[in-house]
Amino acid sequence: MKNQYFGDVNDYRKYGLLRLLAGHGEMPIGVCWMLTPNDNRPDGNKTEYLDDERRNKWRKYDQDLYDFLYCKVHSHETELNSRSVTNLTPDYLPSGDFYSAILSDSEQDRKQYFKCMWTQFKASKIDLIFFDPDDGLANNKIARSPLKKGQRNSAKKLFRDEVQDSLRKGFSVIFYQHFDRTNRHELVSSIGVELAGMTSANQSYSFWTPHVVFFLVPHVDHSERIKEAVKRVDTSTWAMPNSCMTSSKNDKRQILVDVHNVNSEAKT
Repeated sequence: MKNQYFGDVNDYRKYGLLRLLAGHGEMPIGVCWMLTPNDNRPDGNKTEYLDDERRNKWRKYDQDLYDFLYCKVHSHETELNSRSVTNLTPDYLPSGDFYSAILSDSEQDRKQYFKCMWTQFKASKIDLIFFDPDDGLANNKIARSPLKKGQRNSAKKLFRDEVQDSLRKGFSVIFYQHFDRTNRHELVSSIGVELAGMTSANQSYSFWTPHVVFFLVPHVDHSERIKEAVKRVDTSTWAMPNSCMTSSKNDKRQILVDVHNVNSEAKT
């Protein structure tokens, strides 16, 4: 995650998803931003959904969240740090906690980063950790050679052993995944089934949006509460057809829930 992305349309969907999963605090979520420094790329400019002429179209999905992001994005010229992840507080994510340290490519720094994050979230009694890497999970099929911790751009990735370690420490996990050049159905199904095999719950979930997907891996102790949280997403306004308007070439035009089981394909 970079602060320059804060408040773009993908953030609106992302925070909307997290708010549904959190409910009224039934599922305490710890947000590990995996924050990396801003760059000079135009990423984060997808804020047209906040234009006044589009307000009626977009605000209905989460009115409080929309108004909050509208205020922050349109205040970027007058308010210091208005486009910063530190603006998201428990006021907008009930029972939430946030880990906002900068993550570098250093392997040793990364080890300490995760150790401090887990300690903080244990102390604040978090059940579900949301990881927000720039790109998503490292070393999927598209990779020509395995990326290792400590290598250049490794801070942009979440590694599989970090998901497994989080589960072993008693957390459920949800993370951001950017689509790559792999067929999207194959990517989601492959990762979803792999993640289901990491947990004694033997199940994982994915949440499609037009440009990114989120994967949720439940710790077995949270299975029933996770199912209820997923139902909140699946019955929300975000799950309505065409709630995530985008190119007509993309058939996933809402937050669409898929369920993945060990040794099975995704159920759409």
